[in-house]
Amino acid sequence: MNHLGTNASLITRITDGLAIAGLAVVDLWFLERGTLAPPSFSVVLLSIMLFWVFTELWGGYQDLRIRPFWVEVRRISAAWLSTGLTLLVLGWIFKLTAAYSRQGMALWFLLTLFLLLVGRYSIRQILKALRRKGKNRRRAVIIGAGQLGQRWLRTLHRHSHLGIDVLAFFDDAPELCNTLIEGIPVQGSTEAAAQFVAEKKVDLVYLALPLRAEERLRQIMQQFHDSTATVYLLPNIFVFELLNLRLFQVDGVPLIALSESPLTTYNALMKRLEDLILGTIALLIFSPVMLLIAVLVKLESQGSVFFIQDRYGLNGEKIRVWKFRTMRICDKGDPRNPVQQSDQRVTRIGRILRKTSLDELPQLFNVIKGEMSLVGPRPHAVTFDQYYRDYLREKCYIWRYQVKPGITGWAQVNGWRGDRGSLEEIEKRLECDLFYIRNWSLSLDFYILWLTIWRGFTHKNAY
Repeated sequence: MNHLGTNASLITRITDGLAIAGLAVVDLWFLERGTLAPPSFSVVLLSIMLFWVFTELWGGYQDLRIRPFWVEVRRISAAWLSTGLTLLVLGWIFKLTAAYSRQGMALWFLLTLFLLLVGRYSIRQILKALRRKGKNRRRAVIIGAGQLGQRWLRTLHRHSHLGIDVLAFFDDAPELCNTLIEGIPVQGSTEAAAQFVAEKKVDLVYLALPLRAEERLRQIMQQFHDSTATVYLLPNIFVFELLNLRLFQVDGVPLIALSESPLTTYNALMKRLEDLILGTIALLIFSPVMLLIAVLVKLESQGSVFFIQDRYGLNGEKIRVWKFRTMRICDKGDPRNPVQQSDQRVTRIGRILRKTSLDELPQLFNVIKGEMSLVGPRPHAVTFDQYYRDYLREKCYIWRYQVKPGITGWAQVNGWRGDRGSLEEIEKRLECDLFYIRNWSLSLDFYILWLTIWRGFTHKNAY
């Protein structure tokens, strides 16, 4: 969104550049006599240029007024990581890496990222303070006083820090004319909007009409061909269930993704690296425990150490999930006959494994193989999954397949786990799974992993 103004956008770019250069100067001041060689002037200048380019590509200079800070953190971090990787590749190609100490460059890289985020946060706080004093605010009108327009008004009221003041509604419904909607007057029909915008020097115009009103939208847009106000279309897509809404263009044709996986090429790569690195570390740490469990399972009852079962993975493809065997018999499972408390089918060691979730440890092999992730929606047995999918079809159960299933997930750390047959509880798990998919980020993954460790592996519903 461009209506923040070129001055604030320019100040943001300058602040970013100063953060990168400033840390290099500090490094030089404190480290020039030591062994931690700081980056040179040419490296700093190249870093600033690369960061500006990558930030533009990641959208770090767009939507500055309305973007949540956590989104800004993600985009700035991605841009700075891309900058660092590019510098590393260039240094290796031109054989310049030996000129700098790894410790000095790593210190500069980490501290600069911290300062970049501090600078962005500071700018946000300054702008909020200015808006509270009536400065850096924008005037707006909403054309369309229906549910969509009212919803947008409530959104702007909830986020008053955006500094957007709605002056009026305009709507063609005669019964709405000269009425108040949440304190905002309906000034008249849509034909009067352009003149009002010109007289009141309105900055923003939001079109909140139904998509079926295509001809009316075209007529309204023609009224603003001679206006400097920025016009935005609020598409009435809230009648659909949405998953990671995204707008993009193909050869000038706009497309709106209503249900798209959050794991685009870059995000999928980052999550795969997370799984490989942390999964390998976890496998090394738990290898002695897994060996001991395998021996105990084999000593207590006849049968295989592992229980391998078909589950649905990414895009609904079947995968074979590994677990330590915890039961004397290995049936395929029945949604009407899940494992109950004091179930006689469960062995003594199996009861401990299920209670502590240690029976899930072999799924680290699924993670390393790429079939599962450390964090994601827990996969159900195929028979369970088909049963739940039919029952929760209208709740978009199928969207769970947009990402790889996980060993732990948002539902599990919020208490929704265990082999229970309650459909209401399964629906709660689904809500958590869809929340995770809609809000996925590496930081959310790390948070879930931390909660998994912090809250322990045991739970009253696991038996």
